[in-house]
Amino acid sequence: MVHISPSLAVGGVQQVLIGMACAEALRGYRHSILAVGGPPAAPSGAYHAAGVQTRVCRLPLPDSYHLPSYRLSCFLQRRAENLAARRLAAELRRLNPDLVHSHVVVPLHVQVLRAMREAKRPLLWTLHGLFGNQEDGGPEWDETARLTREAGYTTTAVCRPAAALASRYLGIDGAVQVIHPGADTRRLSPRRSRRPEWRAERGIPQGAILFGTTGRMVKVKAHDILLQAVALLRGEGIDVHVALAGDGPLKECIACQAERLGLTSRVHMLGCIDDVSGFLSELDVFVLPSLSEGFPISLIEALAMGLPCVATRAGGVPELLGSDGGVLVEPGSAPSLAAGMRAMLDERTRAAYVRVGPKIAAQFTHEACAAQFAELYSRLTKPAMAVPAG
Repeated sequence: MVHISPSLAVGGVQQVLIGMACAEALRGYRHSILAVGGPPAAPSGAYHAAGVQTRVCRLPLPDSYHLPSYRLSCFLQRRAENLAARRLAAELRRLNPDLVHSHVVVPLHVQVLRAMREAKRPLLWTLHGLFGNQEDGGPEWDETARLTREAGYTTTAVCRPAAALASRYLGIDGAVQVIHPGADTRRLSPRRSRRPEWRAERGIPQGAILFGTTGRMVKVKAHDILLQAVALLRGEGIDVHVALAGDGPLKECIACQAERLGLTSRVHMLGCIDDVSGFLSELDVFVLPSLSEGFPISLIEALAMGLPCVATRAGGVPELLGSDGGVLVEPGSAPSLAAGMRAMLDERTRAAYVRVGPKIAAQFTHEACAAQFAELYSRLTKPAMAVPAG
């Protein structure tokens, strides 16, 4: 089994792959991860601990070349993509998988499809979210649809909006199967007692309502909207603090925005953290301000910890929270986000969500996700290849 991943940096997709590799339902499969995009990164120890082999075969994105001559740029791009597809096909032949499972976005997946024509293996594609040009249609979706239909490849999605998008652009008769990803909820349980020293070390008042979020600092995660919402609350005389866990290319921009809004003492940027459960246990409310999402693992983790949640109506978030799992707000709207955060200032409101969260999270585990994929894998491979667990 070869999983084609956006990168080796451990984010939401990679957490799902590692969890599937460790799941009992897929114990009979040998898993490898082949990274084809993203910044270069050393493999995390989590891959080794899960017994997952890692390889890198970078594919060029369509906008890799910016030359004065448009025709020359297109020529070089096509040549680079053809060479990359052949390299990927050669890498897949060396790994000799019974099934290839692609987890990349549309531009990269087109190149995966080209490589599969040479590799001649069954292919499963999972659409993990709705990002950028994945929502706009266009030539890349047209080619994805053509190559998928020609080879009879299978497609799944992590949430209903992504499944509807795939069905529409791929021209698939019937619904694309939705398989919700899961989190490692075994290591997460409703919050333990807070550590006063944790707040003291970061200059956070012990009695302050602390909102927080985790994730890469990129535009789609909308940290800027979160800071605007905090500024609106402060303008109303409401003093809240926000902890941001994560790193990324917009880190300096977010720090500058906090200073410009006069929020430096109230916005605490913690960088990358290893102990996610420890961080979540210090929060009063988890916030997901994203402009676009698939089925966010960070939100499942927050629910498992018993955290009240404020999240945008993006992707599969409404599926996850349901009617009573948290406060839903409009993406890209600081006033809407501020209103959701304001609602969580009431202690009784927070207490009601604390009781609901773990019950919701218990439905979305690595084992539940792996069990559905195990059934699908067995249909796509020869029966002899699906070795029973143990």
